[in-house]
Amino acid sequence: MKVKIKYFNILREATGTKEEFYTFASPPTIQKLLDQACSRHNAVLKVKLFETSGEVMPAILIFLNSTFVSHNQLNEKLYDNDEIYLFQAISGG
Repeated sequence: MKVKIKYFNILREATGTKEEFYTFASPPTIQKLLDQACSRHNAVLKVKLFETSGEVMPAILIFLNSTFVSHNQLNEKLYDNDEIYLFQAISGG
């Protein structure tokens, strides 16, 4: 099965790509997909997504097929052709 991650704003800059595909033998969780992406991009992506405690940073927004996913839903399973969108919220004034 194949799933896609689409990166936006600073996460796109960190990975050097706007999207990429991952293949799994069985349905992974969102957490497993994020871990795979961090492994692919070494520490560059991990420091943008996760706090040192391992929790997803509060400013990271995750969408599964256009539906918002809260950080406590990372154990949700993904299925063939699912798409994950990753954003870092931008604030300022």
